[in-house]
Amino acid sequence: MPDNDQEFKSKFWDSIRSDMTAMIGVPGVHPRPMTAQFDGDRNVIYFFTAKDTDLAEAVASAKEATLVYSAKGHDLFATVEGSLSLEKYPHATNITHLI
Repeated sequence: MPDNDQEFKSKFWDSIRSDMTAMIGVPGVHPRPMTAQFDGDRNVIYFFTAKDTDLAEAVASAKEATLVYSAKGHDLFATVEGSLSLEKYPHATNITHLI
């Protein structure tokens, strides 16, 4: 187990970048496994989903979110509370991404 918050955060980001799967939930929608995508070394996680899913529809009105993560080796567990934003791709009719 990491000795301090900074060490834990570093281990979390390294681990989730490697495993790329976490459970994402928002109020009123059951958590579901989602594949995490990253933009370089920025500590921002992107999730892609169809725009007509209950998750995408819920994010349009409720920005609160919970990410639950368990490393593949079970040496790190984390619950992260934060917010999601919805962005739509103009050239893709049925795809949106959550940030």
